[in-house]
Amino acid sequence: MGQKKKWMLPKRLTKLSQRDASIIHENANKDSEVFNTQRDLMAKETVGKAFGLKMLPPHVANAHLKGDIHFS
Repeated sequence: MGQKKKWMLPKRLTKLSQRDASIIHENANKDSEVFNTQRDLMAKETVGKAFGLKMLPPHVANAHLKGDIHFS
């Protein structure tokens, strides 16, 4: 799990900066061209993924990383 977490964040931030549809259209209710939405997406990727997983019990964080469950 540790190695996977190390490369996931930079990869997702690169996808965000390249305007990858899987990232920027994550919430159809928000216009991804608006600065505030882009800021929120960046914050979610950095804080939510890098630090948020540390708040979860290890077995829950692992299940999320494997895609068994979803937290946003």
